[in-house]
Amino acid sequence: MLRLIRKFIIYSTIWLILLLSKLIIKGFPLKRLQWLIGRPIKEQNNKLHPSDNELQKKRAWKAGRAIDKISKRVLWKSVCLDQAVAASIVLSLLKIPFRFHLGLKKQENLKAHAWVSYGELIVTGRHHKDSYNEIIVFEK
Repeated sequence: MLRLIRKFIIYSTIWLILLLSKLIIKGFPLKRLQWLIGRPIKEQNNKLHPSDNELQKKRAWKAGRAIDKISKRVLWKSVCLDQAVAASIVLSLLKIPFRFHLGLKKQENLKAHAWVSYGELIVTGRHHKDSYNEIIVFEK
């Protein structure tokens, strides 16, 4: 019973964070979100930071799974940018370092994708990331 209550609290919090991320994205341009997603990093400095801490890696993975699961059940359309901003909020609250990636793909028109990583682990946006060319990375 206690486990069920804990799960309900976590999922409710993720739902609220997804709503908050949607409102933040609608209300502010991306350049105003650096306090949340981190600073852009230079291309030569774009190596993955180590993820030695197994506890942080496990928490980041669980956060990504919860965001992925809850984003399918919200009342609005939750796109990759919403989920990436939500992951940034959750990982910041957990004091886990992360990278926020933005990529582009040219088809008939230009398409964009956002994902968040912790070391080698892709926290959110892992499903489509390989078909996009990474254009900028933010680190926090």
